[in-house]
Amino acid sequence: MCSASGFVIEEGILTKYTGPGGKLVVPDGVKSISDYVGVFPDDVEFTSVSLPDSLEKNIWSWWLWPLNIKTAAYIVSPEHPSLTSVDGVLYNKDLTEILAYPLLKKGELLLPKTFRKVAAGILDEALGITAFRVDPEHSLMCDQDGI
Repeated sequence: MCSASGFVIEEGILTKYTGPGGKLVVPDGVKSISDYVGVFPDDVEFTSVSLPDSLEKNIWSWWLWPLNIKTAAYIVSPEHPSLTSVDGVLYNKDLTEILAYPLLKKGELLLPKTFRKVAAGILDEALGITAFRVDPEHSLMCDQDGI
């Protein structure tokens, strides 16, 4: 078990964060984030959450943990093999699925032209979305007055 800068990491799994809010940078080497809801404190807000390239999408409980992170943006490096972020929203690499929406983000959500689905429950608490917009080049959808 490693505990540094407020992170409790067990065998590559981030199991607890006890540090302050602000800009959160998940340490390199973290392969997954526990699906336990209490990983991040309820009373801490983050301006951004940066995810390491070591984070593996296939063993992350996507539908559960993001609902407990109060952040305005997710940040992923362009080199990440399976994740990307656009305007603070976390997507799979090919931008077909929203994996996490920042709970503190406010404004329009522009869906990219490759968008196809939202992971279960991700937008349930996204109360800051003022409108949904669809990329004009999207072949299956269009928006009408932000709906």
